[in-house]
Amino acid sequence: MASSTPASASAPERPQSLAQAVLSGGTSAALRVAQVVRRYPFPCLMALVLLLIGLGSGLADLVAPADPLAINPRERLFGPTTTYIMGTDALGRDVFTRVLYGGRASLGVSIASVGIAIGISTFVGLVSGAVSGWLDVLVQRIVDVLMAFPGLIIVISLTAFLGNSVGLLIVVIAIALLGAGIRVARAAAIQVSSQPYIEAARTLGAGQARIIGRHILPNAMPPILVIATAQLGIAILIEASVSFLGYGIQPPAASWGFMLGAEARIHMIEQPWLSVWPGLAIFLTVFSFNIIGDALRDAFDPRLRGA
Repeated sequence: MASSTPASASAPERPQSLAQAVLSGGTSAALRVAQVVRRYPFPCLMALVLLLIGLGSGLADLVAPADPLAINPRERLFGPTTTYIMGTDALGRDVFTRVLYGGRASLGVSIASVGIAIGISTFVGLVSGAVSGWLDVLVQRIVDVLMAFPGLIIVISLTAFLGNSVGLLIVVIAIALLGAGIRVARAAAIQVSSQPYIEAARTLGAGQARIIGRHILPNAMPPILVIATAQLGIAILIEASVSFLGYGIQPPAASWGFMLGAEARIHMIEQPWLSVWPGLAIFLTVFSFNIIGDALRDAFDPRLRGA
């Protein structure tokens, strides 16, 4: 008697080839990217602007049309032309080139300082919130002292006494950013520590270090990422302000803040592009970081996902 089972049911499934797996994976990734762009169009646009600024600054050696330190007195204070698309400064240097190299300095200082600040503040804040007791009280009093002073005042005071090298500038900006990062990490640690699975882990004999590293840290990362994005914009503003006042990156090196300094103020009326271009670069960079930070907050906060 013939079997009633369909032939298609008994036939083994053909294994998916490597090329098909790669194509299907690429398609799903493209769909996810399209969904993110459709849901957050403006933050994605700002991310693209930030990417272009970062690539232009990082690849300044390849992209810049001139030497940022080359002085040409015969072509000083030129307006925007086909040769100098952003004009030249009082020493005949190409403004576009100096904006690119200034972005490398400003972004490098801000990223390094925020990386240091987030690393330290995450560790201190998580330990403070998870352990509590006298350690938490001591840490919070130190944070109160740090946050009692404006970050710009801390940076200017330390650089005025200790010097104005790039390495020191990175460290003092990181110190100015520690307070807010510790507060956010501590609040996240306290919230996560009250969850039932933390009590279950303690009941099973997990140590404090394991609980912090395996359970609290992964769940505290969303608010930490949001504050890190916001602090990148703050660090750029602090670096630009310090360099504008003469305590940051020193000439002849290019920096967005220094380009807004004395030279731009002297020639602001007759040659406004000297301050327009670096100011526009600072605005776009800080604005992009703020918009991306708001998008991350909305994405991580379940109360705002449907908004």
